Amino acid sequence: MGESTEKEPTLDRARRKGTVPKLLGASIKMLYRDRTGLFWALVFPLLFVLVFGLFGKTSSVGTVTIVDEARNESSAAIKTAFEEAKSFTVKADDYSVEEAREAIKDNKTGLVVIIPRDFQIGAAAPELTVVSGSGNVLVNSSAMNLLTNLGAQRVIALKSDETTTNTVTYFDFVYAGILCLALMNYNITNVDTQLTSFREQKILKRLQTTPLPVWKFMTAQIGSFLVLNVFQVIVLLIVGVAMFGAHIYGSYAGVVVLCLIGAVLFLAFGFFLASFTKTIRAASGLSVSISIIFMFMSGVFFPLSGLPNAIYQVVRWLPLSPMIQAMRNVALDAQPLADQWSYILIMLGWLVVLVVASAFTFRFSEE
Repeated sequence: MGESTEKEPTLDRARRKGTVPKLLGASIKMLYRDRTGLFWALVFPLLFVLVFGLFGKTSSVGTVTIVDEARNESSAAIKTAFEEAKSFTVKADDYSVEEAREAIKDNKTGLVVIIPRDFQIGAAAPELTVVSGSGNVLVNSSAMNLLTNLGAQRVIALKSDETTTNTVTYFDFVYAGILCLALMNYNITNVDTQLTSFREQKILKRLQTTPLPVWKFMTAQIGSFLVLNVFQVIVLLIVGVAMFGAHIYGSYAGVVVLCLIGAVLFLAFGFFLASFTKTIRAASGLSVSISIIFMFMSGVFFPLSGLPNAIYQVVRWLPLSPMIQAMRNVALDAQPLADQWSYILIMLGWLVVLVVASAFTFRFSEE
């Protein structure tokens, strides 16, 4: 009996010693079997690496186009100064002042430097013409600082020809993007997770057995999101403009119309994503990741001209990109909403594609 009582504690201690490693092994297996969680654990941080890698690879704040009409040593010195700064993507073209303005409005370049014929460093005339716009605050300030410093050293006369006379700060640039970002992020994330939750709880399946038409239920859901979107925009306008001094130089009505079009577009995007997510965790991971991609690749914080050209030609067609560009044109450059028809057309095209795709892919149950 005495030996037995002495052995049992020893056996218990041996069992307890092996408990933690066994639990650790079981927990690791459970994490491994949760493929969705494992996928987003890896993909989520990799998205940040990808996005900042693309923007940071060239360390470019934007594109500067140089129109060299002089083609002499002085004009070559200007081009060399921009290239050696390594802060710009420098390219050559043959724009007139009017064509330069249009190129900037279309986001083909951030700033245009026109070097006139007979230009000579140190001569009083002719002047360099710098054409800039409000949508590329970073490249504007950096390029003008470079030219001003170069002028102080070598006597270069500058003539600024801006597409707008409005004073635009970097906060204004970002603020216009945040208006669009808020609608995109809320609608994509919440529509996807809510519809997936309804499907997971079999609410959508039971709804089909009730006298209530499905379209009425969906209309009410869409309406509730749009009401909250209006509240979002009002709050952001009050806080941004009244409290932090953000500038809205254009039509507030135009800003609101763009917000409504964007809100409906990203509601449709949320419906589309909900067609493929089976669990709330998957819906949350997918929608957040899509939002991050759009947030950084659509020009919310940085001008798209800072991206490599091959990437730019792709991301300019993302649904958030035309909305942000149109918003900045209306809010900061005070351009008429009617002039944004090309951007609005892209948004409406996305809307039609997403609605049609959702009609074919959306499921009310997994059974």
